[in-house]
Amino acid sequence: MDKISPEEKIQWMKKILQKKESISSVASKIGVYYTTVDKWLRNYKAIGPEAFFRKGHTHRTPAQKEAAVFDYLSGKDSLRDICARHKISDAQILRR
Repeated sequence: MDKISPEEKIQWMKKILQKKESISSVASKIGVYYTTVDKWLRNYKAIGPEAFFRKGHTHRTPAQKEAAVFDYLSGKDSLRDICARHKISDAQILRR
């Protein structure tokens, strides 16, 4: 399968949010894993369409990094929720 364009990803996310498609059906139709579409959806909800157009690394201040790490270490929320709140695209980034 060819790479899916940012515009196409946005259209699929809108269909999921409008309850016209499920994550499973989208994953099957475009030939990717369920977890991939789920990650796209979480990023889309947290960041919006920009989630699919961002290039390179996001530069954060030391204070922003510390806040995310503090939230994670305090255990006050799930890793996914912390990533969404701090606009971190992948949980692996916070785990480093």
